[in-house]
Amino acid sequence: MYREISVDSETGSLSISTADVKSYLKIDYSDDDTLIQNMITSARVYLENYLSRDLVAKSRKYYIHKINCRTRRHSNKCGSPSNKNYRC
Repeated sequence: MYREISVDSETGSLSISTADVKSYLKIDYSDDDTLIQNMITSARVYLENYLSRDLVAKSRKYYIHKINCRTRRHSNKCGSPSNKNYRC
């Protein structure tokens, strides 16, 4: 069985904004707004991975893929243990 979790959307936002960072760094122009936003996003993703916690609310989907499997004799994962060529 194969499992996968995918993030559909991020429904929340961080408590820090581009304007906060620009104010802290004393940046008056808007040329680097995209770069600053990308840096904020990268820092959030790094922290979420490090902490194993979400800092922003997310909507997820959990998929379970059932694949065909052939097991050896005396396996009790699925099907009959005496049948060596069965599918689950």
